Amino acid sequence: IESLPKLNRIVKIDKNTDSKFWSEKTKALEGYNRILIICGQHARFEQSIYENIVKFFEKFNCVFSVEHTSNIAFKGSLLTYPIIEMTKKYAAKKLSADLIISMGENLVTYQIKSFVDQMSGDNVEHWVINNTKYLKDPFKKLTTIFNCSIHDFFDEILKYSKSNTSNNLEYYNNWSNSLETIELPEDLGFTQFGIIKKFASCIPQNTIVHT
Repeated sequence: IESLPKLNRIVKIDKNTDSKFWSEKTKALEGYNRILIICGQHARFEQSIYENIVKFFEKFNCVFSVEHTSNIAFKGSLLTYPIIEMTKKYAAKKLSADLIISMGENLVTYQIKSFVDQMSGDNVEHWVINNTKYLKDPFKKLTTIFNCSIHDFFDEILKYSKSNTSNNLEYYNNWSNSLETIELPEDLGFTQFGIIKKFASCIPQNTIVHT
């Protein structure tokens, strides 16, 4: 073997980690211009967590990529599924992030890994919020594990953030404007979107779907 493969150094932080590490991560967040927060499947958020998520969006240059199973919707969240599934190469070039933060469980967006793989630049970092012992690194870009609850993550970050920082909304608007250009044809044929549309039309009103 002539050389070892290049691997990321992964840092693990929890609620009891020295405050200087939380402060350093908060300062790093303030320096990013394109933060993509990927929200997987999650139960309904408590009001205190929801409020902190909104405050985070207002402070940092980010957008929250959500799905219906993420169980969160607010001004800073966008259903990014259509653009990632239909135009992942275009989206990866135009909407490339410099930091990805993931939280929650399973994702319906099957092309998300391919989308991240095609992002421009080799310096995209991935932070994960996960308070279990089971960890995954689907994007091969993992650099920081926040071994704490979602509540604790946003609570700690907001504690050390500057009072005068605000989201310039540039990255959010790029996503929002790109989503508005997506137009689905009337006849989707035998495709993933066509099958989903047909299935959804067969579900009785007020049905609770467990995924």
